[in-house]
Amino acid sequence: MMRSVAAYQFRLWLGRPVTYLLAALFYGVTLFLFLGTAGYFDDLSSIQTASNGPVNSPLLIQNYLLFIGKALLLLLPVIIGTAIYDEYRTRFFPLLYSSPLHKAGYLSSHFAGSFLIVLLIALVPGAALITGEWILSGTSIPTTPFSAGVYLRAYLIFLIPNLICTGIIIFSAVALTRNVFAGYLLLFLLFLAGIIAENSYVANPVAASIISPFGDLASAFAQSDAGVLSQGPSQSGINAVLAANRILYAALAFFSAFILFRYFEFSQYPALRVPTYFLRSYRNRKTDASLRESALRSWLENHPRLSTVVYLVKWKISFMMRSPFFLFSAAALVLSLLIILNTHTLSGLPAMQPLTRSILYAPATLYLTLVTLVTFILTGMVAGHTENSNFRPLVYATPASNYLFLVADILAMVMMQGIFLLLFLGTAIGLQAYHAWFSFNIPLYLFHLIFIAYPVLIVWALLSVFAHTVFKNFYAALLLLLLVWLGTFGFDQIGIQTRLLRFNTYPVLQISDLSGYGPVLGGELLTRTYWLAFTLLLIPAGLLLFHRERWFTMRDLFRLVRSRFSYGYLITGFTLLLLTGLTGAFIYAEEDKGAIANPTPNIIDRASDRFAHLSDIPQPQIHSVTLNIDLFPDEWRFEADGSYLLVNHTQQPMDSLMLRTGFDEETTFTLSVPAARIMSDSRLKVYVYRLDSPIAPGDSIRLDFRIVNGENTLFQQNSGVLSNGTFLNDDILPRIGYFFPGELYQSVDSNTPNLHYQSSGSGRVHAEIRISTTADQIAVSNGDLVEHRTLTGRNMYHYKPPEPVKFDFFFASARYNVIRVQWENKTIELYHHAGHDDNLESILSGIKASIEFNSGLFGGFAGKTVRVVELPVSSANIMSFKTNTLLLTEQLFGINSAKTSAEGSSAVDFPFYVAAHEMTHYWFGNRLLPGRAPGATVLTESITEYLMLEILEDFAGKEERDQFLSLQHERYLRSRLHSGQDDEPPLEYAGVEQEYITYGKGAVVLHALSHYTGREKFKNTLSGFFAEFADKPLSYPTTLQLRERIAIALPDSLKYKADELIGSVTITDPSIEHASFHRDSTGNYLTDVLIGFRKWEGGEKVPPRQDLVDLVLYDSRGDVIARTTASIASETSRLALRSNQKPIRAELDPDWLLIDTDRTNNLRNVAPRISPLSIEFLPRD
Repeated sequence: MMRSVAAYQFRLWLGRPVTYLLAALFYGVTLFLFLGTAGYFDDLSSIQTASNGPVNSPLLIQNYLLFIGKALLLLLPVIIGTAIYDEYRTRFFPLLYSSPLHKAGYLSSHFAGSFLIVLLIALVPGAALITGEWILSGTSIPTTPFSAGVYLRAYLIFLIPNLICTGIIIFSAVALTRNVFAGYLLLFLLFLAGIIAENSYVANPVAASIISPFGDLASAFAQSDAGVLSQGPSQSGINAVLAANRILYAALAFFSAFILFRYFEFSQYPALRVPTYFLRSYRNRKTDASLRESALRSWLENHPRLSTVVYLVKWKISFMMRSPFFLFSAAALVLSLLIILNTHTLSGLPAMQPLTRSILYAPATLYLTLVTLVTFILTGMVAGHTENSNFRPLVYATPASNYLFLVADILAMVMMQGIFLLLFLGTAIGLQAYHAWFSFNIPLYLFHLIFIAYPVLIVWALLSVFAHTVFKNFYAALLLLLLVWLGTFGFDQIGIQTRLLRFNTYPVLQISDLSGYGPVLGGELLTRTYWLAFTLLLIPAGLLLFHRERWFTMRDLFRLVRSRFSYGYLITGFTLLLLTGLTGAFIYAEEDKGAIANPTPNIIDRASDRFAHLSDIPQPQIHSVTLNIDLFPDEWRFEADGSYLLVNHTQQPMDSLMLRTGFDEETTFTLSVPAARIMSDSRLKVYVYRLDSPIAPGDSIRLDFRIVNGENTLFQQNSGVLSNGTFLNDDILPRIGYFFPGELYQSVDSNTPNLHYQSSGSGRVHAEIRISTTADQIAVSNGDLVEHRTLTGRNMYHYKPPEPVKFDFFFASARYNVIRVQWENKTIELYHHAGHDDNLESILSGIKASIEFNSGLFGGFAGKTVRVVELPVSSANIMSFKTNTLLLTEQLFGINSAKTSAEGSSAVDFPFYVAAHEMTHYWFGNRLLPGRAPGATVLTESITEYLMLEILEDFAGKEERDQFLSLQHERYLRSRLHSGQDDEPPLEYAGVEQEYITYGKGAVVLHALSHYTGREKFKNTLSGFFAEFADKPLSYPTTLQLRERIAIALPDSLKYKADELIGSVTITDPSIEHASFHRDSTGNYLTDVLIGFRKWEGGEKVPPRQDLVDLVLYDSRGDVIARTTASIASETSRLALRSNQKPIRAELDPDWLLIDTDRTNNLRNVAPRISPLSIEFLPRD
């Protein structure tokens, strides 16, 4: 009989059209997602240029299946949950339970029959990906050969176990409670647990990977362990963490099955019942009694339709709030919000203050996403309660109009969403108060929640009510809603960019204390209005389709619609359609008006080929720059004019000039000599002129220009001018010479010494800048302030650098508070927003530490003024150094330095670090300019990060230095896995975009080379390198020259380290396999340590070649009692150390000299040994 039950369940779903619809939808969504992400719908030639690797790599295919696998989990309550719930819903279970059933057979047959359907649908995404691989194989998009093992691994380790385990958990919940919503609630909680684990991954990757329900984090952790060694995704990727995750999830499913078999009964009542407290009626409460006697009730009695709506809304809200699903969902939402805020903000790296704008950014958006899912289910619960209850005929027999029921449903759901937003507000403010942060900014909370967040939820509420009204089947309506909701996350993949088609996407708006929402607010509000008007059209449509009969054919539905259709529907629909059309037309006009087609890589490549013959033609260099810039913050625009003096520094006459202007700006220009335009590209704004009279060697011409920003629209800001917090950079200015993005010379190219890495027709230039702004703001630019005056209600500033500087200009304006500090013979000025003063001391200390340390090695700071300028996060989330100014994002001013300090002396003071890092760029990146060749940022960022290690050790101690080293070490190893690079370049050839190499690896490598060379000798080497190339016109070094000088400084036995660490990709994995001690006849402690050592170069495993490894012993207080440096020549080595104190722990590589894939095996407790072994002792240093 049980086999018949399973077969019946299987045939039942196999005969339903919805099964095939689901399969088709998963096939289509997966295929379009894969092809869209691969760029199949874009310009294939541009994809070929921009691609970072094969789009069907094993790791990417597995990630696709994991992502689709989460969507497949949504089928479990629909198919597996209803397999047993339908018997309770249809009241068939008393008859079934009268049969001679066995509990195990009854439950397993229901589960098996429905699970087979889920399994068949789950195979469809794999087939879609295989189809996608076949389609891409005939294009120029890079792919790898098809591998069936990748699919088998993903299904056998992840998808099928996830479906089985989650299915058992949901099936058990539905069977025990006889309520299908228990299954949805558990699935919601599992997704929530996954979100919490994902947000905790950075802080504790091992624990987060193990508890992550669906194995995606465990897979990422396993891939990182394998990927850091192989430079590619692991084919197996199974390690202890992944195994623990799979075992834990299986144990949870087994426990659920055990509870089910233990407590399930063939009884009239469910095994798990909701406490009566939740089901208690509110009819006898005083609030209702007082309402009946109040004037409000009397007023409502005179308005029967409004009274009906009010009482229906009241009942529906009461029903939802008394349901266990609401209570558990509310608790889960609050818990998730607290955890996300704690892991992302309050306990992140670095820890942030609980700022209102930070809470309203990513945490609020995630909260809205979860509330949307809860809305779908609550709407179905309310609709289902009416449809399936015995009161349905009585309710629908009333003379109340249909629109009253529909309006009541909409108002109830909108008010319920308002309750969830109030819950968010209370939780956020409570968290801020708990952390003693009382700058709540209530107006910002209310504005964001009411005008930004609430419209999004209302649109989903309208759609949800419409779906559950039209589709009386709860599962069909929920499936439709989930598909629409999931579709909103795939617009980018299928190339939909217009707001007219991107249905109700969630707002992710950066909020700044300086500039608020910036210029995007108007467009955001208009878009919300458009989608709200669009979904309001569903109300008359829902009224036309609303029917009270339980059984209804499509023919009856058409007849009903025709009979109901009237002028009232027509006028209402036309009005809403007109509102939608008008807002849509305005959005279209604004998008079209401000549309500036960003050049694709293919366009740039074609232009590069077209102008390639000009690449070797010498061009005049910008010798001096004069600029006049007028900022109009209230109008979000600027005007500028200026001139360049262009000088021929070569020995040959120049008869051509190539220049390009700002991409978003409108620029007009004139030359001081007659010239004719011979080539141009209007899209890239590149122009080539033939000079009537060539420029003689040493001679010059003048270029005069005028610039205005392009027209701003609601959706396109063509200027960086804001009402408060303007930031413009030199991208607005004309550039001279041939220079296309991404084009670099090789390090041995003859042109490299004449061009620096940011060169565009200039070396170091003389500059003079005049900038004006409104009377209530301060304008800042490069150089020392020469003059400030007020004229015609505007602040006028004149800036001039004291020496020639790199062509790297900025222009800022805001209502700043200014603090001036006199230090030695300099003035340090801090321009910051009012109230952002918590980290000013750390920033000031970082500047002083950098100047003090670097001045001794590379010479002093030449200017009179060092300036710090805060920039709004909404317009420029950057941190950089330009001439004499540190440009710092306001995020830095929101770091909780007090908490960071309280966590221990080893925590990095990030405001101090950032300030010292950027100040160090005065020497490396401004005075020393790298040549325009691969690895250029090694000479700026890697050296700066190494110098930061020295500064931290000198000013904060070795513990903070080691903490910083650990962060850079982790940054490199984790990021290289996800970089998309199959062949990682050596450090000396690292690209500008590969910051994980130049920052992370660069710091560790130069620190190790400093150790091998000797700290003072290495600093002297850098000092000599700086003196050789800094401030030298047309003399720009490359990483090859740096490597040569480091190799000279290294001892003869270690010269290979320069090639190994800078010129190749070397990874190691040292480990302590065993450590024990015994006492000798003199009373000293002899410690025997067995060391393992693995090494990879360029992804290939190689034997050690006299690699140096430090080994230390610690006593019970953590003090070093013995230390040695061993030369490792084999994969297994035995070392011995003598100490006069008892060893407790042994550690390899305590100074972070190695690129170590797993430092957890570098530390081991030392155990006593009963029978001493004969050991050959190594000398101690």
